[in-house]
Amino acid sequence: MASSSMTSPPAWSSALSSQVNSSAEAKKSTFILSDVSCSLPHAHSEQCHFQIAWTINPHMVPGSSDLEIAFTQHLNFKQLLRDAGAEVVELPFVCSAYDSVFTKDNALLLSSAGPASSVKPGASQLAVLANPLHGVRRAEQAGRKKALLSRGFSVVELPPQFKLEGGDLVVCAGHGIFMGHGFRSTLESAHALEVRIGVSVLPLKLVDPFLYHLDTALSVLKDGTAIACKRAFAPKSWELLVRSPWISKVIEVSEREALSFGCNLVQVGKTVILGSFLPGLMRSLKLQGYTPRYAPLSEFQRAGGSAACLVAEVHDHEALRSHAAGERSHATRESGLAGHTETLGLVTTSPTAARRSTSEYA
Repeated sequence: MASSSMTSPPAWSSALSSQVNSSAEAKKSTFILSDVSCSLPHAHSEQCHFQIAWTINPHMVPGSSDLEIAFTQHLNFKQLLRDAGAEVVELPFVCSAYDSVFTKDNALLLSSAGPASSVKPGASQLAVLANPLHGVRRAEQAGRKKALLSRGFSVVELPPQFKLEGGDLVVCAGHGIFMGHGFRSTLESAHALEVRIGVSVLPLKLVDPFLYHLDTALSVLKDGTAIACKRAFAPKSWELLVRSPWISKVIEVSEREALSFGCNLVQVGKTVILGSFLPGLMRSLKLQGYTPRYAPLSEFQRAGGSAACLVAEVHDHEALRSHAAGERSHATRESGLAGHTETLGLVTTSPTAARRSTSEYA
């Protein structure tokens, strides 16, 4: 297959997407980013910085990352986000939880004030905390919860049987959320998420273990352009994706580009930041009116993540909810959980209730 080929979904989908996406592109993006090392006042050790110490995906080889290069790459990536016009809010590194640099995995972040609002106490902000599959990722969640509460987010927790990781969530601005399942997140979690946040969730099944999170196989730009690797999806899920009215066009990337984390990108306005230099995909983005920027992230890619994994964007909750009423049937139909909302056991913690216990993170 040729690199970065273009596919168009049914003509009616483009018209349906255009009004929402034009306004979404104009708003300033806000991202949460983790530190790469611990900043707390204690004696630092080998547990206080990013490293690869275990194997929970096929990319990981313990000891293969270079900390000095990782620091430089992370600093350059952060500066590129700000140069592109993004607001960047930093959270502390979670000691001994080396993958905590991949902030997107920790929670889905929503703001009723829209993505242009600053992340600060008093704003109407919601964080849906992830339930990671692996214990080494679950270990970082308590620290992330405290940090998010201290920054004004109300935190929603799903019951432990609903496995959900932020890397499996790809938000389609103004429409809904695609949720990957098959490796980390469970299909039933799609319905639980829909019920709690009132947003349409469309489950997509993943089949390639190297593309284990949805955001390694799919990105959706604010204008509805999907950048996706067909090989990563079950056939039915691929058809659901390309025919979705949320999608205006599809840039299909090759398996090589996907394994180089070409889909794991970040959009800030008309700037698209890639962690690998991929000329074919960059040309396709330029043809769509975007400015691709290359920020080397090789040391983080060795751990299985790239640009999109390193940041958690604060999404416009109201825009997503306003388009959910006629669509909120995807997850219910796919998971078979219709009529069982009383068994979800959702727990919400407010910033006010937790303020005293989180003061050290403020």
